[in-house]
Amino acid sequence: PTGSYSCAATPAESSSRTAPSTPSLPALSHPMSKVCIVGCGAVGEAIANEIVCSEICSTLVMYDVMKDRLRGLVTDYNHGQLFTRCRVVQAEELKDTAGTDVFILTAGARQNVGESRRALLGRNRAIMEAVVPDLVKYSPDCIICVVSNPADYMAMIVQDISKLPRGKVFGSGTFLDSSRFRSMLAQELDVMPKDIATYILGEHGDASVPCVEHATVAGVPLTHLVERETIARLHKETVQAAGNVIKLKGFTNTAIGMAAGQIVKNILTDSYALLPLSVPAKGFCGIEEDVFLSLPCVVNRSGIHQVWDVDLSEEEKLTLQKSAKEISEMEALAHLEPEGGIGSVAMSARAVPPAMAPELVPDRRPRAAATRTDRRSGKSLGEPEVLPPLRPRGRSSLEPRPERAPWHRWSRPTLALYHTALH
Repeated sequence: PTGSYSCAATPAESSSRTAPSTPSLPALSHPMSKVCIVGCGAVGEAIANEIVCSEICSTLVMYDVMKDRLRGLVTDYNHGQLFTRCRVVQAEELKDTAGTDVFILTAGARQNVGESRRALLGRNRAIMEAVVPDLVKYSPDCIICVVSNPADYMAMIVQDISKLPRGKVFGSGTFLDSSRFRSMLAQELDVMPKDIATYILGEHGDASVPCVEHATVAGVPLTHLVERETIARLHKETVQAAGNVIKLKGFTNTAIGMAAGQIVKNILTDSYALLPLSVPAKGFCGIEEDVFLSLPCVVNRSGIHQVWDVDLSEEEKLTLQKSAKEISEMEALAHLEPEGGIGSVAMSARAVPPAMAPELVPDRRPRAAATRTDRRSGKSLGEPEVLPPLRPRGRSSLEPRPERAPWHRWSRPTLALYHTALH
């Protein structure tokens, strides 16, 4: 009848019909990619969770000096191998990291309550000096993302130690700061953070700069929706966010884990995404100092593809330049002396106090006269007693015990900087 239809297939249609294909799983971010996390504490574990659960790479290598804990962590991941296609392996030695595409450096001392990121510089510098050369030796074409705090200083140190081409080494910078700032603005406006177009630039710390003048929310200028006093308050809360979490939780790891995972994903997928990362900033936005600061960077499979010179307002530009000067002054206070460009860092010998210098213990005992005489009778008592030879100064109380890991055996200049920071 007219208008009727049948769901049954004709014999010809049945014979020509092919069996349905098995639905394929979504592809990995990069089918043959190797990522290595150096330092698998709280932050390293959070980054590993993001990489494994999101299947960002095909192989994740984890390295840490605490072998037993690392073995348990890797074993725990392998027990869930049914649920992910990212293979997790343990590196017993640094040579086991050979062929790595992207290194994520989280190794370092944990930030204490009330301790600034800059105070961590002396404690974390020696760690990088012990680890980075071997990483580059076994993976000469690698990309290094520095997460250890203070991120800007550590990125500069790693750039100098690694001798890798420009763009291969960078810090996570203010990527997490920008996420915090946008999340707080989103809560203020009741919108999604991804709908807010703004960045935090400059130092990953107290001297960061919010880009407000050209910030928009779905094309609407941010200053038309939020008062400047509120923006300033939210930026202050952004700066204090890490400290507040440390007071409540003891450390920060979840958000930076997600941030570092996204950085690696954008690199391996060759995404050309625009991220605020810590890179050499000299020549951008009127910055004259040879420092690392966070600027908008285009990332791809080769690392930092391009750095944008942002069109900031005069006030924001002056604030960014002030941030660069503060970092440069901090380097001077820490006796980090550049030698021929970005990141050539050397500890000045002037930083070593007499107590740390390899010299003899000063003899404060009263010296005897050439010949001894009795004070009452005035008679000679013979030659003076020969004092025993002075012994070299022993191990300082600030030096670590010999049984600690190699990267905790600090040099005397590093100990001097740590001693200065404590006092």
